[in-house]
Amino acid sequence: MRTEPHEQDFTSWLLHLGNGTLKNDCQLGEDIVEIPEECVVRESIVEEIFGSSVFDTENLSGKAILCPKNEDSLKINEQVLARFPGQNATYFSADSIISEDYE
Repeated sequence: MRTEPHEQDFTSWLLHLGNGTLKNDCQLGEDIVEIPEECVVRESIVEEIFGSSVFDTENLSGKAILCPKNEDSLKINEQVLARFPGQNATYFSADSIISEDYE
């Protein structure tokens, strides 16, 4: 993966996070991670990542929000889906079929 020069600090931080080698400067426990200020979102993460306008496929395809917990992911998905126009619909899958054709 190629990164821009201004993204190299974040890339390095992310690698250290994934490897478990981050050190915090606050004399806190080793299980506490200090998040860089530029990564902190104080308002809506959905608006921060996707913007405030109605989504288009180009905008959606190049962005993602990662969550460590499913419950957080579900909340964010609800916020994203609420921004789309139209009615919500739920479609259920079928695990088997009923057929009179035994071939």
